[in-house]
Amino acid sequence: MTASDTVFLVTGFPGSPLASRLVRALVESLPACRVRCIVSPAAMTRAATQLASLAPRDAARVSLLEGEAWGLDFGLSGREWNQLASEVDVIHHASQSTQVGLDLAQAMRVNRGSTVEVLELANAARHLDRAVIWSNVTVSGRRSGFVLEDELDTTIPTRNPVEESLRKSEELARRAMGDVPITVLRSGIVVGDSKTGEIERMEGISLLILLMLNAAPDRPMPMPVRSGIPLSIVPMDHVVRAGRRIAADPRSRGRTFHIVDPDPLTADRVFELLARSVGRRIPQSFLPPFLANRLMRLPFIQPGGSDPLPHSFLDQIATEVVYDDRGARELLAGSGISCPPFESFVDSMVRHVREQHLGAPRTFDEATI
Repeated sequence: MTASDTVFLVTGFPGSPLASRLVRALVESLPACRVRCIVSPAAMTRAATQLASLAPRDAARVSLLEGEAWGLDFGLSGREWNQLASEVDVIHHASQSTQVGLDLAQAMRVNRGSTVEVLELANAARHLDRAVIWSNVTVSGRRSGFVLEDELDTTIPTRNPVEESLRKSEELARRAMGDVPITVLRSGIVVGDSKTGEIERMEGISLLILLMLNAAPDRPMPMPVRSGIPLSIVPMDHVVRAGRRIAADPRSRGRTFHIVDPDPLTADRVFELLARSVGRRIPQSFLPPFLANRLMRLPFIQPGGSDPLPHSFLDQIATEVVYDDRGARELLAGSGISCPPFESFVDSMVRHVREQHLGAPRTFDEATI
């Protein structure tokens, strides 16, 4: 196998922005590679539409396999599953459900269940080079302080069922590292493209921007988090570029890495930059998450009917924690890949939300991907 003729399996396409970015990056950078995607029956039309946006020669190397990432054998026929096991070189498991309101049973069925299926295929694959398990730093739950890349403290409570299910998925991956070449990648708070600001789904920081844009202009926007708390914000294009580089390094086998901002801004600085870019008064006060969640539902804050920030996000950014990324920086050294500073792309984020989402019909959709 050479890098160019690798056969990849990607889960999560097309619903996961990460999976969509991965598919595009793989076929555009590796002209002879082939990509197999497990696609839910309900998403086949959307998947075909996304492929149509690729150059024909690139789209032709992507195969859509109808199934479910969490289903038994992905919901594939025996012939399809065996064929996949015989040809796959690298697995990118990017399928996650982060839907607000999922109960633990639902989250476990989708998130832990899909990891079970990926590991079964990885064990059966005849010449697997790497299984990449995409996760995020929220698996540390309510842990505060300094979190190392190789830590997964299961005694610390998680904040919601999604975090618990992702932690359980990582536990499975870590136990399998002795038998399967696995790399776990945890990203920080992911936002849109660092150049265009483009984001496929309104959530987190982008939803906060929308609330700021919609808020009554004569009302100050309260900061829903205490000042001084570090926020590790990373753009999607950096996550994909850094993750691919780390996972391709032989030294990453059996290890976990944080893809975060190594010099994160504090919450008050982030909100100051957002407010200035939006053209609003700079926040002067903070509120506890439960009060901020209530206040941001009031009509004078969101007169346009925009979606409120979910409590899970407010709770996440209120946790005072720093994520160590020494391993990631070690493997990225000399590559020219580094997380761009938030100041360099905040205006692009605001511009994209303003142009594409302000005043348009919206739903806060974090459905299963």
